[in-house]
Amino acid sequence: MAHLLEFEPDRAVHPVDIIEHIAAINDWNFERQDTDEISISVRGSWSDYHVSFNWMQDLESLHIASAFDLKVPEARRPEVKALISSIKTLACASRPCCNAAWSARGTRSTWRPTAARHSPWV
Repeated sequence: MAHLLEFEPDRAVHPVDIIEHIAAINDWNFERQDTDEISISVRGSWSDYHVSFNWMQDLESLHIASAFDLKVPEARRPEVKALISSIKTLACASRPCCNAAWSARGTRSTWRPTAARHSPWV
């Protein structure tokens, strides 16, 4: 296994450059904060999506964070609330360490899962 840990990939293109290229060809709004960071905003019919990408060289990984502001039509709100409730139930049932904080105010719902430090599931 030691040979895998010593592997240094010869990367011709920075991963965030690839994401920037994808955003540009799709005509999405983006902002490049740093060599290793980019934020993209995309307008949808029900929601505006905001996605941040952060390349972590030491871990050779791409961290992705997403946020959206959901605008649910009044007639569809009961369906969406039922869906959110089902997702909450499934998420917390499948992860014993899940300590989810939910709030539903009008058209906005947020879910912030946090993992317990002592949990073997993390």
